[in-house]
Amino acid sequence: MLRRAEPERGSLSNWKLLFEALNQPDATPGPEIRWLQLWAELDGDNANAATSKAVTDKSLPEWLRTKAEILKQKHDKEQEGKMADKNKPDSDPKDAQKKTAAIEDADSMAAKNGIYIHLLQPLEDLAGQLTGLPVEADMQLYVGGAWDAHPLPSGRAEEKNGELKKWSATSLDSKKEIKFGPRLIAQLTEMIQFSDDGKLISIPEESRQSPDGIRMVARSKDGIRVLFDLRLIPINKVSKPIFTQVIESSVDNTAAITLRLPEGFLKRLHGAGQTGGCSLRHDGAAAYQKVYELRATGDSTFTVLPPQAKTTSGDNRAQIKQQISELEAGIRKDEADLAKNEGSNAPARIKAENKANYEKAKSDKAIKIQALQAQLQSMEGAPTPMHFKLDPGGYTLLLGQPNMIELCKLNVVPAVPSSQSKPSNP
Repeated sequence: MLRRAEPERGSLSNWKLLFEALNQPDATPGPEIRWLQLWAELDGDNANAATSKAVTDKSLPEWLRTKAEILKQKHDKEQEGKMADKNKPDSDPKDAQKKTAAIEDADSMAAKNGIYIHLLQPLEDLAGQLTGLPVEADMQLYVGGAWDAHPLPSGRAEEKNGELKKWSATSLDSKKEIKFGPRLIAQLTEMIQFSDDGKLISIPEESRQSPDGIRMVARSKDGIRVLFDLRLIPINKVSKPIFTQVIESSVDNTAAITLRLPEGFLKRLHGAGQTGGCSLRHDGAAAYQKVYELRATGDSTFTVLPPQAKTTSGDNRAQIKQQISELEAGIRKDEADLAKNEGSNAPARIKAENKANYEKAKSDKAIKIQALQAQLQSMEGAPTPMHFKLDPGGYTLLLGQPNMIELCKLNVVPAVPSSQSKPSNP
């Protein structure tokens, strides 16, 4: 049995007990005991010496020699790797740090870098308009259409279509400017230029007029950190979401309606050249679309405000109360006119006619007041609206006024209890 196959792991003690039970010189299988001892040594601290001995011993079973050969090859390869590392010149500590550091993903909704959004007007001159970009003198720059992706740098010679392409840093004419071109030798009109204090100085005219807009992702010299993500969107493209990813978010309907986005997402957004806050549009057929106003309550949460209730009934109540007030003022004036008429020196016939007119006017107003009071009472008893809640489903997050930029699509799910894990983005 031991000659045909390797014993099960952990069975060595059982085999020893078997051989001790036999304990007869003629029946004791001496070679098998030696095989088991060598087999145990291959898994022990002395494995290297045991493998060297086993691979040359033809009397051993085939499975034991094969096992020893595999272990010897593994050991030899490890030794070769150690010798190669030893013979290498001392590596730069920065290179070692680069290998161990995690490369930041600009396309991840969980990233930390700022996202700068600007709506391009026709014939707009961008010189000096965009400021405060966190540039670095030796940074890398990736450029493409506003909706192009930016996969993690992989060292490929060429990026695929639909991906940002790495531009070349050109020689600096001045220490105050940072320049990039589509190739190492480029005309000034083809370059993207930044000032050293974070101002966008110029972009190529072709890029500015492109219907696809322009996206720039700046990385640190080693390519690990994302410095900023700048997106210049043509004004006529605002109906297309800026972010192509569908972001999973959660809603808590227990008290104030709270919409939660990926942590820190709102804090990352800058600019957009708009005024006003954010809105939420329920996707679907136009007849069923609703727009909810949002109030930011943190760097990743909104309070969802209920849809504006129809104010027709409220406006009507106010109008009715105003009419009653005006009629009551009219009655007081009629009473004053009656008293004045009684004390006047006018002929009796005139006084009688005036009295009749004033009393009729007073009576008509009183009748109208009674009718309006009855109408007001019926309206005051109308049922109050039901509690508002935000249903799970597909929504679009809209940014700013008056153009209502489509920022991204949301898949809204119910919030899980705090004791459970929250939904995360893939």
